[in-house]
Amino acid sequence: MQKLFSPEMIFTCDARLFGLLLIFLLAFSLIDAAFAAENESKIDIHTYHNPILSGFHPDPSICRAGDDFYLTNSTFEMFPGLPIYHSRDLVHWEQIGNALTRPSQLPLKGATDFGGLYAPTLRYWNGLFYLTCDNMTHGGNFIVTAKDPAGPWSEPMWMDDFHMDGSMLFDDDNKAYYTAHFGDAKGGIGQAEFDPITGKLTTPMKVIYNDINEEWNEGPHLYKINGLYYLMLAEGGTGTSHTEFIARSKSPWGPFEPCPYNPILTERDDPKSPIQCTGHGDLVEAPDKTWWMVFLGTRPQNGTSVLGRETFLAPVQWTKDGWPVVNGDHHVAVEMQAPNLKPFSVPKTPKKWLFNVQKLGPEWIHVRNIDPSYFSLSEHKGYLRLKAAKDSLDNKEDTPAFVGQRQPSFRFLARTAMVFKPGQDGEEAGLCVRANDFNYYEIALAKFNGKLRIFVKNRVKAKNYTVASQPFIGSKVMLQITGDESQYQFAWSKNGKTWNTIAASAADDLSREKAGGFTGAAIGLYASANGKDSGSFADFSWFEMTPADAPSPMALSPRPTPTALPASDAWRIRAGGKAMTDKSGNTWAADIGYDGGETAITGEPIQGAVDQALYQTERWGNDFTYSFQVLPGEYRVTLKFAEVYLKNPGDRVFDVFINGQKMLDHFDILKEAGGFAKAIDRSFDGIKPDADQIRIHFVSSVQNAKVCSIEIIRTDNKPQK
Repeated sequence: MQKLFSPEMIFTCDARLFGLLLIFLLAFSLIDAAFAAENESKIDIHTYHNPILSGFHPDPSICRAGDDFYLTNSTFEMFPGLPIYHSRDLVHWEQIGNALTRPSQLPLKGATDFGGLYAPTLRYWNGLFYLTCDNMTHGGNFIVTAKDPAGPWSEPMWMDDFHMDGSMLFDDDNKAYYTAHFGDAKGGIGQAEFDPITGKLTTPMKVIYNDINEEWNEGPHLYKINGLYYLMLAEGGTGTSHTEFIARSKSPWGPFEPCPYNPILTERDDPKSPIQCTGHGDLVEAPDKTWWMVFLGTRPQNGTSVLGRETFLAPVQWTKDGWPVVNGDHHVAVEMQAPNLKPFSVPKTPKKWLFNVQKLGPEWIHVRNIDPSYFSLSEHKGYLRLKAAKDSLDNKEDTPAFVGQRQPSFRFLARTAMVFKPGQDGEEAGLCVRANDFNYYEIALAKFNGKLRIFVKNRVKAKNYTVASQPFIGSKVMLQITGDESQYQFAWSKNGKTWNTIAASAADDLSREKAGGFTGAAIGLYASANGKDSGSFADFSWFEMTPADAPSPMALSPRPTPTALPASDAWRIRAGGKAMTDKSGNTWAADIGYDGGETAITGEPIQGAVDQALYQTERWGNDFTYSFQVLPGEYRVTLKFAEVYLKNPGDRVFDVFINGQKMLDHFDILKEAGGFAKAIDRSFDGIKPDADQIRIHFVSSVQNAKVCSIEIIRTDNKPQK
């Protein structure tokens, strides 16, 4: 009889079952491991997208109070000043207010995109928030405080001091240190003690650090970490050479030992990186003991960015020998691993703003101090009414009726619906994308020669070009601006369904690289009578702005060739200013005839000046020229100067050439004038035209060259025109 099972068979079967069981268990463990890894990835490994604050958000400063982070940025000529953002995860931010919301806190008359508020510092100490900044146009350094960072903030405690990029450290022994840029481009970092109650310096400022190998030691922050004082600062200027350095000492006064891994943040060694110009950072420790840095950077598109300098975030690793380095190798990326903090939920940004409110939200900004009479949310319920202001968008001394928001992305759509009945020629209202007073685009409804027209204007380098114009019938219109990396397009509609695109203009002309200044583009609503008194107004029912795919690119609208200045035997030019009549009855023209340079305005009284205004505006720059067509003859050229920004002889030195001949060699305004805010003139006789022109060329040796006013008068006894 055959055996059903033999011992060998049983053994073989058991072995096979055991093998199958082993394979099953192994497979199950692999599946379980893969499942666990997948879930771990979903839970612990997540990323964020840089920048964390897009558009015009330069010079960020951050502090932490408990589990809450607060952040602010520079605002330069814009009002209100110094936005306050709140987050709990460092990635998602909500604007909860602005620190400076009253004209008494923030005088901005004459402020430009190179003036106003520079590089603030925000700190939390003993239950109070402290915010310091420097108003480069009025008053210098100040401190404001608040119990609630959403506001209200105190009136400024003016420090009676003028040093750029001030910062504060509150030490363990209750001493408080004020640290700031000290001097000019080759200056270092200065420091003094200050009284947190009065805001006044209690010791003289003295230099504590100067890296002479780099220009612009600025944006300093002093930290006390593990018993050592770390001094972090930006170097190289805020362009493509921007870097972040750090040094440390056992004393807040130094000597400071430079970090062997400097620069701890930069992209200047990687020109292909999508993020450039990184620097002006601020460190913060999260509740989980990790360290992070917020800093400014740009995202250039073909070398330029209309968004300006934005706020970025990166992790900071500490080396074994106690040095912080951003991301371990000083480089950053668009996508980075996020902090391991509980996600912070913020309200979604509206796509459309209705004006059935009592006041505008904190995201809205104006150019310089606003005139409240220009704006109303109550005169026509449900509408924002803008009066056609006498002031225009063109002049740095004016306060235009403009209200807008930071351009949020390269690709966007902005629209509004408007009712406007201009009463006289020159009155206009509409939608504008603005870099600064000298560079903006607009689509608007206006009256020309008694007729209504929809038009598109380009203002580039202070020259105006009408690039499109169409007849219009009625008073109700919808206006639209769309943008992408290369261009803006302008359209209008009567019903919101059919849009008439009438012009396209190059985006890069509004970039910081071409337009100058320290800001980024803002998009908003405006109304102006362009120098005339007016009773007209524009009513806006809503404003829409959202990131969006732009229409397909179209041919750029040509700009008419500017009319050349006619020849004359008398020129009087107010550099950086608008036209005026002096006390002798002479007419001085607004700034014309220039190539290069930037402008600034001051309210500082000028000693020795019969006509103050001729010394209170200026054109400045590393290298710029004025050219004027003149009639045959001999001329006297008079240049007017006053130094109202630098205080030490040698801080600003430059040369002046007239028709190629050096007329001023290593000219030092402070030395020649005998002090700060003192008028000085330099005249040159016997100047003959070269090819019917007089060309005045300013070239800096130290800091920037500058001039306040220029007078060219024929002197060979021939009648002047």
